[in-house]
Amino acid sequence: MRDQLELRLSALNAVRAEQERRKVEQEKRQAEEEARQRAERDKAAIAAFASTLQRTLVPRHFPRYRAWSWPAITRPPPRRKWAVTSTTSSPWAGAGGHSSWAMCAARAPKPPRSPH
Repeated sequence: MRDQLELRLSALNAVRAEQERRKVEQEKRQAEEEARQRAERDKAAIAAFASTLQRTLVPRHFPRYRAWSWPAITRPPPRRKWAVTSTTSSPWAGAGGHSSWAMCAARAPKPPRSPH
């Protein structure tokens, strides 16, 4: 009788250990799935945020003008041999180039000469 009780007890302990092992494995799988879903959501959020940043914070292509074609953080253009005279208060006029107003005026068609 005692041997039967010991066998039953050891069988119950084995069943309980197997149930606990399965429960731990299931919790581990569930945690991995939640982490995978969280990572996918984070990737999507980061991609959306990056595209928003790209659209809002990154400047467009730097415009190139003949008189001023360098970004302010690099070296200025070479010195001109003539004096710069500007009628505007353009910050670029003093950098060795012409103001945008002067460039537009230079490109404008000249009025025809009068015959007199």
